[in-house]
Amino acid sequence: MRRLKVFLSVIVAGTLALAPVAATADDSETARQSFRKFCSSWMTKLEKREVYNAKQMSFVRKEGRVVGEYAGYARKPMSCEIKATGVPASPFIGKLRYEEWLYRKSGASPTGARSSEPEVVGATHVLEIFRYDGDDWVY
Repeated sequence: MRRLKVFLSVIVAGTLALAPVAATADDSETARQSFRKFCSSWMTKLEKREVYNAKQMSFVRKEGRVVGEYAGYARKPMSCEIKATGVPASPFIGKLRYEEWLYRKSGASPTGARSSEPEVVGATHVLEIFRYDGDDWVY
C-alpha cells in the first residue's frame, strides 16, 4: 500500500509539472509590445526584399514589349496580433497579416522596362504565424 501511495504521488507531481501555466497580464503586455516591434522589423525586411526582387527581375518578350515582374509588399501590416496558447514552452503565437503585390514593368527594351513605373497586377493577403519562446519571436 505504501508503494502505491508513493507511486501515485510521483504521478500526480509529474502531471502537475506538465500542466499549462496561464500567461499573466504582464506577460501578455510584454509579448504584445515585443510583437509590435517584431512586426515593424519584419515589414522593414520585406521592404528590403522588395528592392532586391526588383534588382533581380528578369525580362521576357511579350507581345512586342519587354516585360518583367517582381514581388513587393505593403509598407504597413494589415494586422499584428498575439494570442495566448496555454503552452509554457511557447506561451503566445503572433499573427502578422500584410499584402504582397505583384509588380510588372514593361517597355520597348530592358532599359526602358527597368526605368518604367511599376504597375500592380496582383495582390495576395499573407498570414504569417510566429511563436514566442518567452524571450524572442521565432519564425
